[in-house]
Amino acid sequence: MTGIFVIFGSKKLEEDSVQRAINIITHEEYHQIDQFRNNEFTGVRIHLGIFNPHEQPLWNKERTVCIFFDGKLFGHKEKFEELKKTDEKIDGDNDAAYCLSSYLAHGTDFIKELDGSFICAIYDTIQKKLTIFNDRFGYRVHFFSWMNGCFILSPEAKAILQIPGFKRELNLDAVAEWFAFGKFLGNKTYFKGIYLLPPASLIEISDDVFSSHSYWELTYQPDYSKTEDEVIEDLIISLRKSVSDRIDTKHRYGITLSGGLDSRTVLAAVPELRKNTISTFTFGNGNCDEVTIARKVSSRARVKKHFFFPLDTQDILDHISKDVWLHEGRNYIGLSFVHATLDTIRKESDVIFDGFAMDLTLGGSYLSQEILSCENRELLQDMLSHKRVFSDEEMSKVLVDSFYNKIKKIPQNSFEAQFSQIPNLHPGNISDKFAMDNHVAWMHVGDVPLLNKFEVVHPTGGNSFFEILTSIPPEWRINHTLYRKFLMRLSPSFSDIRYQKTMVPVSFPQIIWNISEKWIVIKDSMKRKLFFLSKGISCFSNHRSYVNYNEWMYSDSRWEPCISSMVDLVKNNYSDILNADYLEHLYREHKAGKKDNSVKILYLITFIVFLDLFRDYYIIPSIGQQ
Repeated sequence: MTGIFVIFGSKKLEEDSVQRAINIITHEEYHQIDQFRNNEFTGVRIHLGIFNPHEQPLWNKERTVCIFFDGKLFGHKEKFEELKKTDEKIDGDNDAAYCLSSYLAHGTDFIKELDGSFICAIYDTIQKKLTIFNDRFGYRVHFFSWMNGCFILSPEAKAILQIPGFKRELNLDAVAEWFAFGKFLGNKTYFKGIYLLPPASLIEISDDVFSSHSYWELTYQPDYSKTEDEVIEDLIISLRKSVSDRIDTKHRYGITLSGGLDSRTVLAAVPELRKNTISTFTFGNGNCDEVTIARKVSSRARVKKHFFFPLDTQDILDHISKDVWLHEGRNYIGLSFVHATLDTIRKESDVIFDGFAMDLTLGGSYLSQEILSCENRELLQDMLSHKRVFSDEEMSKVLVDSFYNKIKKIPQNSFEAQFSQIPNLHPGNISDKFAMDNHVAWMHVGDVPLLNKFEVVHPTGGNSFFEILTSIPPEWRINHTLYRKFLMRLSPSFSDIRYQKTMVPVSFPQIIWNISEKWIVIKDSMKRKLFFLSKGISCFSNHRSYVNYNEWMYSDSRWEPCISSMVDLVKNNYSDILNADYLEHLYREHKAGKKDNSVKILYLITFIVFLDLFRDYYIIPSIGQQ
């Protein structure tokens, strides 16, 4: 993936191993590579030449301090102009020059004010010091390792594994969390000793001393002093500025548009004179609600062009290995169809807008009245911990006994450890902060294949806008209460367009919105029950979502050879970890119409393919080592 690769320390490395690391994360012929190397530091930037295309590293006048920067900053032009008047001015009108000038003038104090999506490395040849920092939300996924006085940073863990002397060991905590939660909690990876670089990280290394801390913390501070109207006005002004700051006449822009509210909210905030330069992209079944709604939004906004990508089972099956290799097993293959769309999007757009976290924050999609009224922290923890992919009982069946016994206590212990880090807040804000720290932060892994093709920006994560979001009381956010009012005022022309999850427009009264949302849940539940009771004979197509894994896996025979090959893989190579019979059971049960096991099967296939693709990159620790 595009990003920064760094090795720092006294350990002497062979050129071949460094080049292997660079080659393994350079996935496209059009990727551009900047690099510098001396006896203690190797710095490489792999980039697209879209943001900050100037050659790096950039040096100070004395050529004693240099910087590698990947990504984009926003809203700092005035501060940059002030810096240009100082002695620490660095030649160049780009983000690397701004950060290096700021660092020379103020040390690391300037980092906490940066707004954007970025990863940065600053190397001081005199102090023999390395400084690493990323943006507040960790948009550009990077990994690091600190071993025997050697620090390695990479946009993909597999590059770190190319360095000789690294102990390649499977992280059993990550395996347990994958099956329990469908993700890793905290900064784990599948590889012991390699860690995800957390959001808002500041790492400093000098004299073989490693220090790391967070320079910014997501904090919910509900402000009851403002009226709803005042908050809505603040949101509108801030979002429009955030979007405008992220639009540059040098680039072509696009939005992946669904039937939800987040992507259309970003489109609504685009200046009217620029909407006809925006391309929109939607994927799904041709007659599904997501596509129908997205087409209507695109037409109403008069965008440049709306592109529709019809999805098919084969779009998943054809890209399983590629998806697992790029994501290193961190993203389940249910989304691998996206690879079929990326080259077309790249031909039309240099930069894609993302509606980051709006449904969770402003929409209150993780909130319920039960959560808001929960006064017992232990009860709240118990409520949140039940959101599982595989239950403990199911994990005991999918994993062989000897392996399951190693890891059976990990999910609960991991969840408790992560939950304990959340300060005492309103229960709604505790729930949302936990989701932000562990679910939304995880979602950035989905950008990995995208960032190999084009840039992605997140106007709804802009510093000022997000500070307003976290000041909104949870009672106002639940059930999209304030979100609906905000969108109606931001874009009256979108007010009569339906929302995919309720199938009513945001302009409808709240009570109709709530009733419709509950009715859809009931209706879908009735369809599933009828499907199961009839053992699959009564099958009602789901036209709401862009993809229906349940229906696809039930009715499409192309899954048969995939499942068969996975079963054979387990029996022949991984029978010491997985129970092949249970995978067959899940699939037979699904095909018989007894239960929807589609998502569980997709997560299980992802793990099997990971084990196979990365079999040369890990050993399984024996009992008692983990």
